[in-house]
Amino acid sequence: MMQADGTIKAIHLHWDGYPGHAGMILGGWYKTPERVEQLIALGNLSSIAPKLEPDPTQEHSKANPQKDVTVAYHRDYGERLVPPTIFPNKLDYERNGRARLWASYLYLFEDGRWFVKGIDKIDEWVELIVEIGKSN
Repeated sequence: MMQADGTIKAIHLHWDGYPGHAGMILGGWYKTPERVEQLIALGNLSSIAPKLEPDPTQEHSKANPQKDVTVAYHRDYGERLVPPTIFPNKLDYERNGRARLWASYLYLFEDGRWFVKGIDKIDEWVELIVEIGKSN
């Protein structure tokens, strides 16, 4: 997430980080700065899903995650909270983000829009446009 001072705040996502999964979820369900901040506050993620919080009346764990709920290492695995990685600027994020976050793709929430970098043969940021409930 681009911050007001130009720094980038980012977390690691372990599973299914490709645009057809993570990109679709980010672009479809994490559309406001508040919601993106809540996602980042969870720290590093095992998997991302449309819902941030599990139903407190049902089990949600590493062994038995609830359907459509994001799985966070700290909250759901009981691991130490790893705070977001802060990159000093967008260029540093582009150059070093994949290595520091162990990521194939980089995502950036900037000015209310999602962008992805790392799509084969495209060396620039591509805007993610996801419309929920619309089929072609």
